Amino acid sequence: GESPNAMSNSSQKKKQAAVKQAVFQYGILLAIIYAIDILIRYIYYYGTYTWRSNLLITLWFSAVNGACYMSILSCIKNAHGGKKTYSTYQDILYINCFIQILSIFTAWAKYIYLVIPGYAIIAYCT
Repeated sequence: GESPNAMSNSSQKKKQAAVKQAVFQYGILLAIIYAIDILIRYIYYYGTYTWRSNLLITLWFSAVNGACYMSILSCIKNAHGGKKTYSTYQDILYINCFIQILSIFTAWAKYIYLVIPGYAIIAYCT
């Protein structure tokens, strides 16, 4: 059989591969979202919004996306929280990205955020 040390190294390599894959996949997703956001919000709609409001909107989405991204990576690295916690952060990240793109076109998009507390309550109770 394999020694415990070899099995530990194999497990560590799998975690590292999973983290690398997640960094790549979520990095690509966020790069696309921000490219669309900047191209449309800052360039196409230039002058429609103030730079200050655009910057605040972008900072808000960046904070939520960053927190979810880091939490997902932490769940993968440390294997804590189980699949349910990982998938909850993933769902919030996807919802936030959707709202970020939708908010370019309508101010009503922010009301979709009301889905997140409802989702959190349901996820916690089940």
